Amino acid sequence: MTQPLNPPPVKVSAVVGLLVFVEITSGLIQGMMLPITPAIGKAYGVSNASLHWVSAVQLLSAAICVPVFARLGDMYGHRRLLRISLLFLLAGSALVAWAPSFELLLVGRALMGPMAGLLPLEFGIVRSRLEPERARSAIGMLVGSLTLGTSLGLIVGGVVHTVLKDIHLTLTVPLVMTALCVVVVAFWVPESTERAVASIDWAGAAALSLGLVTLLLGLSGASVPLLGAAAALLALWVWIELRAEHPLVDVRNLVRPRLVGLYVASFMLGFSMFGAQTASATFMASVPEKVGYGFGFAALSLALMMIPSGLFAMLGASTMAGIGTRIGHGATLLLGLGLTAAGYLLVTVLHASPAQFLAATALISLGTGVALASIPALIAERAPITDIAISTGMYNTFKTLGGSVSGAVFAGVLSTMVVPGGSSPAESGYVTVWVICAAASVLAVLFLLAVARRTPAAGSVPSPVKESPVVR
Repeated sequence: MTQPLNPPPVKVSAVVGLLVFVEITSGLIQGMMLPITPAIGKAYGVSNASLHWVSAVQLLSAAICVPVFARLGDMYGHRRLLRISLLFLLAGSALVAWAPSFELLLVGRALMGPMAGLLPLEFGIVRSRLEPERARSAIGMLVGSLTLGTSLGLIVGGVVHTVLKDIHLTLTVPLVMTALCVVVVAFWVPESTERAVASIDWAGAAALSLGLVTLLLGLSGASVPLLGAAAALLALWVWIELRAEHPLVDVRNLVRPRLVGLYVASFMLGFSMFGAQTASATFMASVPEKVGYGFGFAALSLALMMIPSGLFAMLGASTMAGIGTRIGHGATLLLGLGLTAAGYLLVTVLHASPAQFLAATALISLGTGVALASIPALIAERAPITDIAISTGMYNTFKTLGGSVSGAVFAGVLSTMVVPGGSSPAESGYVTVWVICAAASVLAVLFLLAVARRTPAAGSVPSPVKESPVVR
């Protein structure tokens, strides 16, 4: 059931421009953490082995928060939950910036978990308030802005810390930017116009959250008992959802032909994208005189190499809607995945110099940007309008799971294929990683084609449940 509202018309630029600012800020916050994480370890006297919890805690918190916050947004208003998410982010940023101990810093990172739910909530707003073609373009811009912000954050984090030379002052920058986002969303972002008339499925939320957290912990530690427990919890979650009157996630909807291919593509995209990021960074940082490959880049050089990738990803995401108008939005997703696969195959032979590596990764980033924007845009159009946030939130969840799986797989590859007489990964190990990433993109294309062949109507775009008034 839906509960339509009748808010006043809003301008397209007012919706998109303000949310783009929020996503650039979100990207900057995420990107800044990577170059300053070693400084956090020094400030709190924490070993490198323990520093992985800085990202792991936030990731685990996101696994719990995204489905719940997204569903609550569908029920009570996406702007309302966007405001609440930003308040959590503000509190977490304040604690991270001025935590007196490493343990409290991790508590702050946990409070920042709802940051991963900002994008699905924003999708709910633009899909509700804008006509379909404008909504596709807006989704592309939001995804591109997040990608660009993350790339810029790599530079900003390093430069700010170099200038301020104090980790607490450096971490205050995300706090100030989050405060600006709170003001923007509180006063100028409009509310969505549809509501799901339902009650929150707390049993399903608990089972899904525990299952995802256990799965991520099992993948990170390659723990068979934890993976078995995760399988049991997720099976329990499916059982609960199939019997709930108002499920947290409509499991039947997830496996319908119109959506199942998109979720498989989300998993494969996350697998290749997140898995290759760490591998590519360590490849570029490797000293050629010692291992026979790499460029010996330090942190700042690595960050500079990643900026063009962010720009190409934003270009791909921003042009997704225009390409889709010409060739079809399903075909645009296939194009993005195809470009991504071609880029990974290209980097297997072009990685002898920074220029070669940059050219190959530019193609990867362009294709990834197109795919990153295409998948949520298609999900937002094919899912019921009252389930936009939870449906696109599950896209984020599948993408994260893909990255977690690839992290475990690629760690095994690089630890097994080592240089003779040493412990450093061999060049062939990195080539294997890139080939696997290409294969993941190809498999996503083949699965999407197979689903489309069995259900010809899956490529069409359904008529929206309701169009909100738009002032141009």
